[in-house]
Amino acid sequence: MISLRRSAVACLTGFVVGCAALPAADDLGCLNKAETTADGGCGVITSDAAGATPEAGLDANSSDGALLAPETRQSLCGTACLPDEANACVEDAGSNTDDAGLESCRVVLGANQTTSSMCVSAGQGGDGASCQSGADCSPGYECVGTGTCRHYCCHDDSCTTMTADSTTYDTYFCDVASEHASSGAKVPVCQVVVKCSPLTNDTCGPDQACTVVEINGGNDFVATCDAIGTAKLGDSCETTHCAAGLACFGTIGQRTCQQLCDDQNPCPSNATCNMKSQALMSFGVGVCNSN
Repeated sequence: MISLRRSAVACLTGFVVGCAALPAADDLGCLNKAETTADGGCGVITSDAAGATPEAGLDANSSDGALLAPETRQSLCGTACLPDEANACVEDAGSNTDDAGLESCRVVLGANQTTSSMCVSAGQGGDGASCQSGADCSPGYECVGTGTCRHYCCHDDSCTTMTADSTTYDTYFCDVASEHASSGAKVPVCQVVVKCSPLTNDTCGPDQACTVVEINGGNDFVATCDAIGTAKLGDSCETTHCAAGLACFGTIGQRTCQQLCDDQNPCPSNATCNMKSQALMSFGVGVCNSN
C-alpha cells in the first residue's frame, strides 16, 4: 500500500472551487509507488483535504428553483448496475470466472441517446488491452478511444485503488472518454498518467496537451498529457475536456476550466498569474486569478 505524507496549510483564495489545503514545500507526498524507484518520484502533489462530496445545485432552467443533483462523471454511468464492479452481474455475488458466461455491467445508449447501464457479455481484456468493443474487455472495463480497455471510474476511488495496486508503478486519474463501439457513449475511465510539463506539448501526442489533473478524490494533483477539449475558461469540465492551456479544478459537480500561466504564457490584462500554490509551482505553472 502507499503512504501519503500530508501537511495542512491555508487554502489559497481564488484557486480551486471548494479548494483543498495544499502541502508545504518540504512535504510533497507521492501517490505513485515510483517514488521508491530511481526516477526520483512521480510528480504527485498531495494536499490535506478530505474527499469532496457532491453537492446539489440550482437548475437554472427550473421554473421553481428546485434543487437538482449536478452533472458529474458518475451521471454518465446509468443506475441499473455498477460498471466499476467486476461482479456487478453475478447474482450470487460469487466470482465472475465462468469463461463461457462472463457478463459485465456496461454503459449503453438507449432511445434518444439516453445513457443507461446493463449486463452484457464480457471478454478477458484487462487494462491496456486492445479491443473492438466492450465485449472484448473484462468485467469492470470498457473499450474506449482508439480501442483500449480501461477501468470504469464511476466512483473516483476506482482509480485510487488501481494506483495502489499497480505492479508497474503507474498512477491513474479519472477521465472522460468515448466508447470505441458505434454507440460512442461518453464514459468515465481510469487513464494512465503520462508525465509532462504543463503549457508545453513536447511529450504529448496529437490532439493532446499537458495539463494538471486531480487524483485521489480531488485531494492530490499531477501533471499529465490529456485530450484537448472544447470547454472554455469558466465552463464546466465534469464531462468535457478543457481547451489547451486550461486545467479542470473544483469540487465534484462544480469543476470548471481554469487558465494556467507561466512566464512564457501570461494572463490577460485583467488577471494575475498566481504562482503561490505548491500544487502548481512544482509543475512550473500558476493559475490566473482575476484582479
